[in-house]
Amino acid sequence: RPRGSFRGDPTMSRVVACASTSFSRGAVITNARALGKSPSVRPRHPASRKHVGSRIARRAADSSLARLALQNHFERVGMPLTDGTSITVRAMRPEDVRRVAEVMRVAFEGTPDERPRARVAKYLVDRLAEPDPDQCVLVATLRGDAVAVASLSFSELARGNPGSATRGEQTGSRSVPCPLDAAYLCNVAVDITHRNKGIAKTLLRAAEDFAKETGHGDVWLHVRSSQPAGFALYLKSGYEVEAWETFGGGGASFGVFGKLASALGGEKPDVALMRKRLDAT
Repeated sequence: RPRGSFRGDPTMSRVVACASTSFSRGAVITNARALGKSPSVRPRHPASRKHVGSRIARRAADSSLARLALQNHFERVGMPLTDGTSITVRAMRPEDVRRVAEVMRVAFEGTPDERPRARVAKYLVDRLAEPDPDQCVLVATLRGDAVAVASLSFSELARGNPGSATRGEQTGSRSVPCPLDAAYLCNVAVDITHRNKGIAKTLLRAAEDFAKETGHGDVWLHVRSSQPAGFALYLKSGYEVEAWETFGGGGASFGVFGKLASALGGEKPDVALMRKRLDAT
């Protein structure tokens, strides 16, 4: 018998058949059957975890870019004020930082939320240096000058809130956090020389418009009852108290129960968590 010929030996013939056949989908089935085994065929185009992860990452990146573009292009021009003038509300720009930092410093001076000007400026610069699709600083400009500011965030990570495991030990706004993925409004401040013109209310309306454009159906915020002007502004603008701060990690005091606890001799809550449901229009 010539060398390399396996005629008459059925076992070796099957081995040669397997070795010489290309490993296509059909060949795998044929060879398996030739060896008396049930065919085990992998999908033609297996979707590996790596590929699925890559697609998810690309979609997340596309979503982030879209939200950043929305921030950069958001603008409300000619919003009327009570004195006959009008403001423009848009995302903060580098040339606004110095003016906005001063507005915020003066607005919160002498309150529990007071911060050094350098820290406020760093916060603003960081927002510009590291654009975040889950954070946006809006400014109101009057004749080109920034006269008011408001910040919006859309995730717990962006707000820097502690984990749920430690919330029971918190006081103030941290004891009554808003929902994790809520549109959260903070740092609302108006230049002291431009107050009583309706700027805060107008800026608030623009911030709500931006929240709706990002797909949110409500806006949440914290406010101190010891600051009656701000508290009254939000009440008149349609915000409702959802909860009051707690003391000693006892859990949130909701609605009238927080007020009742205060009336019965408990510590008077200062920080309220408020919410406004936005119209679909």
